[in-house]
Amino acid sequence: MTQYIAKRLGQTLLIVFLVSFLTFLLVAVMPKDPVYILYGTDLTPEEYEIAYKALGLDQPLLTRYVDWLAGVLRGDFGISYKHHLPVTEIIGQKIGVTLYLSLVSTCISFPLGILFGVITAVKRGKWQDTIITLIANLSASIPGFVLAVGLMYLLSVKYKLLPTSGFTFPWVDFGKHFQQIIMPMFCLSLGGVAGVCRQTRSSMLEAIRQDYVRTARSKGLEENTIISKHVLKNGLIPIVTLIGGRLAMMIGGSVFIENVFSIPGMGSLMVNSVNNFDIPVIQACVLLTSVIISLAYFITDMERLAADFSADPDEILPEPGTLETGRAYREKKAKPLLAQIVKVLRSLYLAYVELRGKFERLQGDYGRVRESNARLSDRLQEVKLENKALRQVSADYERVKRVFGPEQVEVAVQADKQREQAEKGRKRPRRSVDRGER
Repeated sequence: MTQYIAKRLGQTLLIVFLVSFLTFLLVAVMPKDPVYILYGTDLTPEEYEIAYKALGLDQPLLTRYVDWLAGVLRGDFGISYKHHLPVTEIIGQKIGVTLYLSLVSTCISFPLGILFGVITAVKRGKWQDTIITLIANLSASIPGFVLAVGLMYLLSVKYKLLPTSGFTFPWVDFGKHFQQIIMPMFCLSLGGVAGVCRQTRSSMLEAIRQDYVRTARSKGLEENTIISKHVLKNGLIPIVTLIGGRLAMMIGGSVFIENVFSIPGMGSLMVNSVNNFDIPVIQACVLLTSVIISLAYFITDMERLAADFSADPDEILPEPGTLETGRAYREKKAKPLLAQIVKVLRSLYLAYVELRGKFERLQGDYGRVRESNARLSDRLQEVKLENKALRQVSADYERVKRVFGPEQVEVAVQADKQREQAEKGRKRPRRSVDRGER
């Protein structure tokens, strides 16, 4: 089990890394120029060159990605091109709204979906099953944004019962919050209720057909006791695996719902960033969304693993091939799940600290290499300027030869050499006299 947990964590980190790299690559090849987006089009070539180098666009793609990733590990996502503010500050104002909508919608979808699913499974073939199943299938087939537009027209535009846009947290103004949240929450939760209902119905019907249910009925247990203590307990295990996927769908669906109802969340921020070509915000939004969804799926797998160890479908019947019950068998063979998770997380944290130290050292070495390259580049520019000056002197010399003739130039050169020798000759006696006096 420890290997499984470590493998899932490794897969989660790999997915986040690949998503970040692909996002950075796709944004880098987009046709628009970030310099013109950030500073406008009224730039001279010199100003454009300065801005281009200031943004690091003159560096190779992998170098820019490594620099960006190093900043992300420090919590620095850069500066927004549109708002001219740190990206972390902008996202910090929006991410709470999206997480609030997603979590509340998930908390509404699962209890209602499980309740309707249990009713349809227990009342299979009756009018309750027919009506609830029909409504669930219709609800699952309606897109959320279509439902949002229809509700807005009906309840806001036509009858003016609810506001069309805005969001207020409940601790600020509960009455206003309740009016603003009804339509978005209904649109986000309806599909979740339908999906959980159908999955619960299938899982419960499969659990009802098991041998231990027939054994319980043959012992004379009441139907409500069988459903609540045995069928529901084991039939809900597959439902646990839906939590991560449903939460991921809520976060993805909030992009449409937030834009329809003008809710200031991550979805509307991402759409506005794409429209304005705000590269740092786009990269940060995609990365954080992938991290949240990956963690949701990882937690779901851990819940499924815990449910497999806590499930007890064999409380009545013994484990096949042994005299022990299912619970005793699991308690004997399974180590505490929480202790193993903590152990794996601790080892991964230590590995992260070690890798971060190595990365910082490599970053320091990379900085020194860049400094030496900069010095070499400056020296190369100086050499180029010296060569240019020498070529200019040579060109001037050739022009003088063409104007005055080679003989006069040669005479002038010889005269300069004689003057230099004469000056050297006058300096030598002084040195000898000085030595004699000494």
